[in-house]
Amino acid sequence: MKLNGVSLALLALVPCGVYACSVTTTPTPSDEVDASGPGPDPTTVPGEDAAVPDAAVTPTDGAPIPDAAPSLDPLAGVTPAEHLSPTEGTAMGLGYVDGLVWAAGALYLTDPYAEVGKGHIWKLPRVGLEPAFVRLTSSTVGLCFDPENGGALVVTETSPPAVARRPLATPDGRVALSSQFNTLSFNAPNDCEVVAGKGIYFSDPTYPGTVQPKERVYLVAGTPAVTTSVAEFDTGKHPNGLAVTKAGTTLYVSLTGENRIVKIALKADGSADGNPVDFVTTGKDPDGLATDVLGNVFVATALGVEAYSATGTKYGPVALPGGYQPTSLAFGGADGKTLYVGATKDRMTGTGAVYKLALRDAGNP
Repeated sequence: MKLNGVSLALLALVPCGVYACSVTTTPTPSDEVDASGPGPDPTTVPGEDAAVPDAAVTPTDGAPIPDAAPSLDPLAGVTPAEHLSPTEGTAMGLGYVDGLVWAAGALYLTDPYAEVGKGHIWKLPRVGLEPAFVRLTSSTVGLCFDPENGGALVVTETSPPAVARRPLATPDGRVALSSQFNTLSFNAPNDCEVVAGKGIYFSDPTYPGTVQPKERVYLVAGTPAVTTSVAEFDTGKHPNGLAVTKAGTTLYVSLTGENRIVKIALKADGSADGNPVDFVTTGKDPDGLATDVLGNVFVATALGVEAYSATGTKYGPVALPGGYQPTSLAFGGADGKTLYVGATKDRMTGTGAVYKLALRDAGNP
């Protein structure tokens, strides 16, 4: 998100950006509608989770009246509910909420400013009054889940800038993956996406200083890990939230500095198949992203949670109560149909909370 006066004051102590994170499960190419070019809106074709209208009803006069077609709007009738209330957030000392990810039956999130910028990672639900899941986390901003490597959390850190793994079973057992590109340190890694068979994608904007001459989206893959550039942007565009389609062939990137989302076609080896392409213009300060199995793209903006079909049709926004604004999104829950929404009062570093939206179709966690 764009920084305001409060955030800039904090950055005197904390050289980090605040963004969001999500993760992708094993790709299923046959289930995805390719969003890289023009074509029919995939939401017009019911998937395995889509609602199917009942048979026509017959009124008393005997004339059949067909049921109305189901709405294509994934946010139709959706109302936010509290998952972690502002009161509970205050009791935890939770500040700026970011990095939501559903992993191994639990919801994880980050608080990058905790302990004067050293940061916390929290696990929900909490057990009793246990403290943060990981403390002193090098200002961790983004989280994503890597089931192919022992079920570890991938973390993006800003102080110093780096990408690492933290196994769920032993979170103190940090494994460094990457900290520089072209012999220069990263700017401030924030969001990340794990794509099966391809690697870890992460965004690296500048807030507020610049180390790299460009802001980029990177791919970390292989053993030992090799870092390559997937897309680069002029400083100030601020590549932020990341999300991929179900088959892992299209990567979406929110550009906070330009209030838009771009998409990048991905080759089988994980590299970019061409330059980023404009997708949609969003509300102010687009941040965390998420996608569902029908190809809809969800984004946290200053207006609330917005959604877009794969062809760019806009739905929403759904505003959060009490002046809270979303920062980070993640699908989860037993059926994968709950969209969790990390939020902070007025998008500043006040008390954090987590809301949830009960949706019709499952997401890509």
